[in-house]
Amino acid sequence: MQSYQFQPPAFVVAPPVSPPVGIVWQTTFDDIQFPDRRPGEHWRQSDLLSDAAVGMVGDGIRGYGGWTVNGFEDRIIAEANHPGGLGGKGFRHYRGDGTNRNGGGILISLPSTYPELWCRFYMRYQSGFAWSPAGQPLYTKDMYVNVGSAQSWAYGIQGGGARWGIFNGSSGVPSTKTWTDVMGGPVGDGLWHCYEWHIQHGTNALVEIWIDDVQYLSTRTTMRPGGTSYLALGSNQHFVTGAGATPWYTDYDDIAVSNLGRIGPL
Repeated sequence: MQSYQFQPPAFVVAPPVSPPVGIVWQTTFDDIQFPDRRPGEHWRQSDLLSDAAVGMVGDGIRGYGGWTVNGFEDRIIAEANHPGGLGGKGFRHYRGDGTNRNGGGILISLPSTYPELWCRFYMRYQSGFAWSPAGQPLYTKDMYVNVGSAQSWAYGIQGGGARWGIFNGSSGVPSTKTWTDVMGGPVGDGLWHCYEWHIQHGTNALVEIWIDDVQYLSTRTTMRPGGTSYLALGSNQHFVTGAGATPWYTDYDDIAVSNLGRIGPL
């Protein structure tokens, strides 16, 4: 019988070389190994969705939904690790052909509700990840914030011309950076990119976006009132093509959230 070496919890990791400012939550997904899994694999959607099932009790990570795409389960796994980060695993989210066919994602609960936040995360779209029509997504919700509440908003492709941006609850607030700009063409490049957002809640709210350490959006808009307290990582999109029976994946890793200032890339 194959045995596995116990790995102690490692949810709280050392800070990046440039000390982050005001970090209220962060993860590299590098926590306890499940004893019945192959090395490098942790949670998958067929497990329970509770905080305790996904990682360490109290780490703020739980499953969002138990649904899958063609039987492919969203999971925390070594193959989804960002090699430039501080841990050995990442989160893999599957997306299938058509509109809004995707895995259930995970839910991250923050320690409090914040009227202003900065977030930094790394994301990789599988090489060859394709969209229709015109080789670009109409929208993505790569982070669906306060999902299901009156304060919900989203980060992803949220503007005409497949531009990265914020959905403020009623309309898109796009940046000047497009899907093809980042990927170097119409399909996923299979490379890790650093995505950052800064938002305030309420009227005349400042909204900012950086991609790979370059700012592409700084504007004021009306965001939902109140604050941000939780987010779904990996949500829906329009319109995936070319995946067939094996869905495309999107990987996420090295997420950090601050209530005091921009975090910046690792």
